[in-house]
Amino acid sequence: MERVVAFLRSLPSPDPLRREEDLGGDAHRGEELFRSASCAHCHPPPAYASKGTYDVGTSGDPREAEYNPPSLKGARDRFRYLHDGRATSLRAVFREQNPRGLHGKASELSDAELADLIAFVKTL
Repeated sequence: MERVVAFLRSLPSPDPLRREEDLGGDAHRGEELFRSASCAHCHPPPAYASKGTYDVGTSGDPREAEYNPPSLKGARDRFRYLHDGRATSLRAVFREQNPRGLHGKASELSDAELADLIAFVKTL
């Protein structure tokens, strides 16, 4: 696992010159939400990944709940999310694939706050 984390830290960040208006929310507010909504617990900087496994609430079946969270770096460029690719957007991760409300405190966020959080994740 340490080698995987070292590899993730070695990856270049996505293009930093992307326009802010393409993010769909306020990335600065989203960064604060990232900390206050407990996202950093499972996706701690600087790799935005963790060695542990967690019940993130993305499964309706508690027997299938423990996952190792992936790095969030480059999440903006992905087309599928979660361990099996069933979520087609970051919004879907939190709103459609979070039936037990255990993915951090994302289920407690308003739509505007979620847009800000997603905007921040898209900057990683």
